[in-house]
Amino acid sequence: MRRPAPAVRLLAIAAIISFGGSAGAQDTDRDAVVARVRQVFEGFLARDSAKIASAFLPSAILVTLTDSTPARERVMTVEQIAARFAHATGEPMTERIFDPVVHIDGPAAQVWAYFTVHTGKVFSRCGTDAVTLLKVYGEWKITHFMFVRDVGPCTHSEPLP
Repeated sequence: MRRPAPAVRLLAIAAIISFGGSAGAQDTDRDAVVARVRQVFEGFLARDSAKIASAFLPSAILVTLTDSTPARERVMTVEQIAARFAHATGEPMTERIFDPVVHIDGPAAQVWAYFTVHTGKVFSRCGTDAVTLLKVYGEWKITHFMFVRDVGPCTHSEPLP
């Protein structure tokens, strides 16, 4: 059996190193993307409009859909959603996501995740978040945040710790 030429061996080694390097960068971006989505939930809980707004590009929108017949939708700007939570009264809202699926292609990312919401310590609702992000000047920003509120049975409805 012939051994590969030195140039072929070097190309194979370079490919392995490149693939390993990109996987590490992909993991870092994945963590940053999920952290950006969770930043919105932290802002909801803290009723911090600046924290909420800074997760989004200024032109972003948030769309809510209710999985009912007929489906109901609501579209809000970043300013509207930040103001809504900043001026909220009553028990704080805690949103959690489970097993987020993240796809990244260069400067574009998409996150899909099952979510639950608790008002105070009481379970409120569940659904699916679908979030699109764009990497702008090295920072992930949300361009579109859509969630579907499920009307059927929910999993992960246990009380908050």
